[in-house]
Amino acid sequence: MSGRRLVPLLILTWKAPSRNLGVAGPYGPGPHQGNMFVDDEMVFFTLLGAAAASALLFGAAWLRTKRRLAHLEDRLLDPARARGGDDADLEGRLNDLSLRVAQLARGQEFMQQLLSGKRRLPQSGKSYEVTPS
Repeated sequence: MSGRRLVPLLILTWKAPSRNLGVAGPYGPGPHQGNMFVDDEMVFFTLLGAAAASALLFGAAWLRTKRRLAHLEDRLLDPARARGGDDADLEGRLNDLSLRVAQLARGQEFMQQLLSGKRRLPQSGKSYEVTPS
């Protein structure tokens, strides 16, 4: 008779195995601690915010590129530039550049003559070795 009483007593005191709900482990809280819906909502809204920010930045970059392309096309197709409206300024710059190149060529020729010994530095009355104090 004692065996029959033990079986119902074991059934009444039996507990389902724990799934680690809220039990802290050696590395912090358990993986299932807290409300799962809050975690899912946080992930969803974080991803939604990141997607919205990315879409706004992409749209702004798209518009800026479109405007810049239109501006460059207008500059390219401008008839005043096609005729050469800046020719006077361009000719002035080219003349200045040609004068500087000629001056550099004369300087290089002078240096070559100095190095080859065909020419000497002009002597002045002062010695180059003495430094003023």
